[in-house]
Amino acid sequence: MGAKRAKRLADLRHRRVLMLDCGKRGGDAILASVARRLEALGATTSMNTKSSAHRMASRKLIESVAERADAVVYGVVD
Repeated sequence: MGAKRAKRLADLRHRRVLMLDCGKRGGDAILASVARRLEALGATTSMNTKSSAHRMASRKLIESVAERADAVVYGVVD
């Protein structure tokens, strides 16, 4: 049985949104721009970068994100 899909957040005020950069060129700049917009809507954001764009996120990273964030924005850019 697979994991359940998370419910959509009704509001971003007082929510923790983690910006997850896959590590490809340009992702950090785009995610920073998205983070500023989310902060304007009341969210608190933080940035994290995967160790490799070519590998799946580790179980440790996934668990860390789940503990620290109400939502995640994942950036893949070239």
